[in-house]
Amino acid sequence: MAAKAGLKIDEFAERWRQHAELTLKPEKGLGRHHHNLIIDRTQKGIVFQRGQLEFDGIAQMWFDDLNQMRRAFPSHEPSLATDRASFVSDVTTLTTVPNPVITCRTGGSVVKRMSTIRRRPEMSQERFQREWFETHAYLVRRMPGVLGYTQNLVIDRSTAQGGASADEVPIDGVVEFIFRDAAAIEAAFTSDSGLTTMAHAKEFISEISTSIVEVTEFPLGIHRSS
Repeated sequence: MAAKAGLKIDEFAERWRQHAELTLKPEKGLGRHHHNLIIDRTQKGIVFQRGQLEFDGIAQMWFDDLNQMRRAFPSHEPSLATDRASFVSDVTTLTTVPNPVITCRTGGSVVKRMSTIRRRPEMSQERFQREWFETHAYLVRRMPGVLGYTQNLVIDRSTAQGGASADEVPIDGVVEFIFRDAAAIEAAFTSDSGLTTMAHAKEFISEISTSIVEVTEFPLGIHRSS
């Protein structure tokens, strides 16, 4: 989502948190809910063409299946749309299937790096998924300092106006990396295995838009106001 013009980042973050009071209801069946506030848009660790779509925040919501997701957020909930419009100028919704490659088991302070990616125009959806889930996942596992890595394959897209095509929302995947710190990001991608991984990325990805995010994790299953 993109913040309304004139809102400072801390004001946007607070209004977004308040919006969660409407969203996170026990009866919705929502398992997890994260707010990822974008605090740095530099292409840390990589040299790659960046996409045209930019966001100020990425909300993540986990459901057991598509039917549960559709029941949780029916299209006739005007209160959510009205409240969101008070602090958001644009919203894009992606339905994804996660592929957790490296599960983060470390505690303490970490850095989360998220990216949206677009496949090369000659690449079919099937081949893109195979290259990403199989070869690329194997290469990332060899990179030093990667504490967590999840691939999220986009299976549906929509905007505030309704369903959207891949041309209208040119995002085919969302990447989540976890590192100890910013120095670990640079070390991972400039290592020999990191350079090999990014050389492979250029074979099936045309755009990567990378950001460092600040994560807010809401309670599982139920939201309790503070």
